[in-house]
Amino acid sequence: MTREPIEDEVLTDKPLPEPDHDDADWWDALHNKQLTVPWCRTCDRSWLRVTPTCPRCGLADWEFREAANIGSLYSWVTIHRALDPSFAGEEPYTIGLIELQGGARLYLLIAQVERELVAGEEVSIEFTTDLLPVGRLWPLEIQPGAVL
Repeated sequence: MTREPIEDEVLTDKPLPEPDHDDADWWDALHNKQLTVPWCRTCDRSWLRVTPTCPRCGLADWEFREAANIGSLYSWVTIHRALDPSFAGEEPYTIGLIELQGGARLYLLIAQVERELVAGEEVSIEFTTDLLPVGRLWPLEIQPGAVL
């Protein structure tokens, strides 16, 4: 199956979070097309959004680790009325919560949604030319009679 490229305009001119002291390195990695997560050396778990301490054990004993550019669709919402004027005219669009290996969850715009979504399906995490991550669904093959 051939996948169409993600259009460069997907996130251009959209409101973006302002990096702060805690997550500036995370944003720098994204701009280098690297998806990283804070990883607790004590709990052996990851999380997002970057915080000074692990949200599970409260310790500051963590490091950034590179994450795989694939995760599973944990939850999603399809927006039918733009929540920000910069998204006007692009409705409907889908925001997904993607669970990465290790437990971290990342919100992403899911590009080119043309079918029903299924919780747990794989989502690849790709980068647009403005170096922001965007999710793309893997082809879903459902066997006749499968229970979803």
